[in-house]
Amino acid sequence: RNAHGNITNKQHQYKTRYDKQRADPHYSINDRVLIRRHGLKNKLEPKYSMTSQIIIQEKHPLYVVKDETTQSLHEFASSGIPDVMCQSSMYANDCTNEELIENEKCSEKEFISKLKRRLDKLARHAAASGSLEGEPTSVMIEKQCVLIDQLCTRLDL
Repeated sequence: RNAHGNITNKQHQYKTRYDKQRADPHYSINDRVLIRRHGLKNKLEPKYSMTSQIIIQEKHPLYVVKDETTQSLHEFASSGIPDVMCQSSMYANDCTNEELIENEKCSEKEFISKLKRRLDKLARHAAASGSLEGEPTSVMIEKQCVLIDQLCTRLDL
């Protein structure tokens, strides 16, 4: 009796630990998804449908999906829909386009500031190691400024 209780308890612990790391996607009606294809003939065939399919009815974790080409209806569990589609749809729902653009610009500004610091550190190292005669020349500083300006224009800042 005690061993049976221990086994059941451990199974429950393993399941809860596994479920913490597992994605549990929720889809809504009219979401476009890819569906896992079962019964593949060979390993080179695609694992997922080639065309996106539309969710017609939702009752989590089961979804009724309509194939756009054949207009046929199929029922799938959320495990048959790839995690990639789930993550992109969840991320798109959380942020607007303006927020995504703003986040991208912030990361680009951080990248440029890191590049500036590295260029300054490189110039100080070159001056300290003697590869440059004395302090960085105005020509070297001008080259660094041109490089930074080119990076700014390419990154649309």
